[in-house]
This record gives sequence, C-alpha cells and structure tokens, in this order.
Amino acid sequence: MQKKYTFNRKVRNEIREKMGLQNKLIVGHIGRFHPQKNHGFLIDVISSLSEKDDNLSLLLIGEGELEEDIKNKVEKLDLKQNVQFLGRRSDVSDLLQAIDVIIFPSYYEGLPGAILEAQAAGLPCVISDNVTKEVQLTNLVEFKPIEESPKEWAQLALKKGKFTTRENTFEIFLNKGYDIRSVAKFYEYFYSNPYIEYKETKLND
Repeated sequence: MQKKYTFNRKVRNEIREKMGLQNKLIVGHIGRFHPQKNHGFLIDVISSLSEKDDNLSLLLIGEGELEEDIKNKVEKLDLKQNVQFLGRRSDVSDLLQAIDVIIFPSYYEGLPGAILEAQAAGLPCVISDNVTKEVQLTNLVEFKPIEESPKEWAQLALKKGKFTTRENTFEIFLNKGYDIRSVAKFYEYFYSNPYIEYKETKLND
C-alpha cells in the first residue's frame, strides 16, 4: 500500500504520456461538484493562471449536480483546452503522481481525505483557510483565504506547482501517528457512497 501513495516518477511519466500532458503544468482537484467545493472560484483561478502560463491543464476528478454549470463556465471563459472533466475514478493515486499542484478552495470542510492522500504522494496543496488545520501533516499544505483574488491564488499555485520538489512523505505520516494505508479509507467510502458528502475521517481506527 505504501508504494501506491508514495511518489513514483515512473508512474508520473507514464500517466502524463498516456494523457498527452508530458510538458504541461497540471493542476488537480478532487471533489463532488457541489457549492461547498467552490468550483466556480477554482475556474477563475485557472483563468488567471492561464494568463501567466497557458501550457497548463486542470484535472477535475468527481461528479455532481453543478458539473454542467462548471462546464458552461469553462466554455464561456474559453478554457476548454485547459480543463478535463474526468468523472469518478478508481486510479486517483496514479493521477496524483502526474499532477503538479492541488487547488482546493472549499467554503468549508471536515478533514478532507483528498488532501491527506495528496500529501502522501508528496504533492503541494493550496487550500482554503476554511479547511481544518488538522489536515496539514506536512509543509506541502499552504492555507489561503478565499477572500483573496483568483490572481493571488494563481500566483501561489504557479509557485508551488513549478518549484516544489516531490518527496517521500511516508516517514512524516508515521511520525505523526498516521498509517499511510488508512488514507485509502477515504476512497473506499468515496466510491461506495457516491451521493454522500464525506465530512471527516478518523485515520487511526
């Protein structure tokens, strides 16, 4: 299980080649298309980011009632070439290897398993300061107020995505009392309960 979440450059290169994204800055988001997740703001961030570096792709993993609204906004902002709607996936751990930075601008959250797994994969995360601070197990997480502009979020995401060195965070998880295998509990719940919002996960049970 450790190997599934630990950063693996071979998997990264394979996934990026398979998706035709070898030379892209890849931004990721995992979550249901629900008002809580603030996808509209995320698309505004991508719009600002594309002005700085148009060689980017946003991977949206998840489904939900607002998906068509977000697709319409992407089209309106002429970002169709930059955004991929991937739906529900069973290969999230592999996709995280390919991604460069996670952006997570939620209005509120419990303990998001997606951010835990991203850290397990050594992936930098720019997340809303409305998310519980308990999710910050590594220095890969940086909190940012959603009151700040999409441009400011884009600047930070670009910095994190281009200049963060991926590392093995397994020992960090263990030293903080977490078993990396338990991160999988989030996705077990996520895939078996598609219409229930996962608020919290207790990883040491």
